[in-house]
Amino acid sequence: MSHEVFISYQTESQAFVEQLCKLLESYDIKCWYGKRDVISNHASEIPKAIRGCKVFLLVVDENVATHPRGDILNEVYLASNLFKKGLLDMMSVNITNIEYEDDELLYHLGRLQKKFLIDKMLPDGAINLLAELLTRLGRGECPVSYGNVPGDVRYKNDYFDINDDHECERLNTQLHILKKFDSDVYDRILSGRKGLSVLDIGCNEGNLTMDRFGKRPEVRKIIGIDINADAIESAKSNFENEKASFYLLNGEDADFGYDLAEIREKHDIDKFDIIHISMLLLHMENPSKLLKRIKPLLSKGGKLFIRDIDDTLTFVHPDPMGGFNRMIRICAREELSGYRHSGKEIYSMLIENGFRNVALEKKGLDTSQMTLEEKDALFHTYFSFIYEDTKILYLRNPENKRVLDDYNWLENNYGALKQEYDRPETLFQLGFVTYTAEK
Repeated sequence: MSHEVFISYQTESQAFVEQLCKLLESYDIKCWYGKRDVISNHASEIPKAIRGCKVFLLVVDENVATHPRGDILNEVYLASNLFKKGLLDMMSVNITNIEYEDDELLYHLGRLQKKFLIDKMLPDGAINLLAELLTRLGRGECPVSYGNVPGDVRYKNDYFDINDDHECERLNTQLHILKKFDSDVYDRILSGRKGLSVLDIGCNEGNLTMDRFGKRPEVRKIIGIDINADAIESAKSNFENEKASFYLLNGEDADFGYDLAEIREKHDIDKFDIIHISMLLLHMENPSKLLKRIKPLLSKGGKLFIRDIDDTLTFVHPDPMGGFNRMIRICAREELSGYRHSGKEIYSMLIENGFRNVALEKKGLDTSQMTLEEKDALFHTYFSFIYEDTKILYLRNPENKRVLDDYNWLENNYGALKQEYDRPETLFQLGFVTYTAEK
């Protein structure tokens, strides 16, 4: 069977269906919907697709609830007959609170299907639907809980263990790889200026902070903040001096502005000339709130620098067995990786919060001009953390079937994928993005 879920919908809900399909397919629930999967003949291909599915899923928007088109009624009629014969299940996703007003639709649906109310893919509705589908398809329990949906829903992720030597080494490798990626952006926003004050939000242990700003003569004062107490203690121990100071501070706390005002007063900083945020927003549930809070802190002519990730830009080619694509999907759905499509949303968030001169400076770091050593390092900065994080999740919950399947698959295929990656014709691009903006 090429697909398990047939999605029936009217064209007004196309964007919702695309998002829903991304979520379900990140859990290997193969979907079929007309806009993407009809090849040439709707009249013959749609009935065949309905007969070939395990679950018929109707997306009910206001139009379907009140005035469904004939093709929707035909699909529901065929599915309801197959349901009565025990050949498939029926469910609906309601993205409107309007009750069914169409008598024919109500007649065919009746009490046959389970309903899920989802408003623009809110996490609780999405999880309930996902859990029900996994159960009906014989996949076991849903591996995520509210507020922790991978794929296309943001969630808060505070994971960092300073005692994890592998992760610390990986981040240090990433630091050096990224130097080539956007060092010219740093040069442009710093060169020719003097007496600059820098705020680094999410500074971690301070390695990136000091590497990019510590030796720059243009910089007078650096303030690094992070929510991880161990990381801040390490930064203080290794880097704190007259130029650089580090504080335990959470940009999402209600007292953030007050606490930062005290720090600014202590160091005689009115506004910051550079606000630096690297690989943080993907781990935040509401990054727009942080952007709104920091805008007043930026000086006139100051620069906001943001680096983040967007795995829609991430690919490996060739990928004849689909192994790299599976690793990217594992990364998207495992809870330690953050929101892997964060980067593409940042431009809109900056505009919505009133920033000016917003520029997408860089997108996609690829191996085409890298040395063999650099290419190897990029493999380890991305693929090794997928393997290590999956191992952590497996050790936390060895009964989770999806995590167990992913872990066993990685154990059996990781070495072969590395050999495939090392071939000279293999190109890898990792979806780093860099933005700058002004107040």
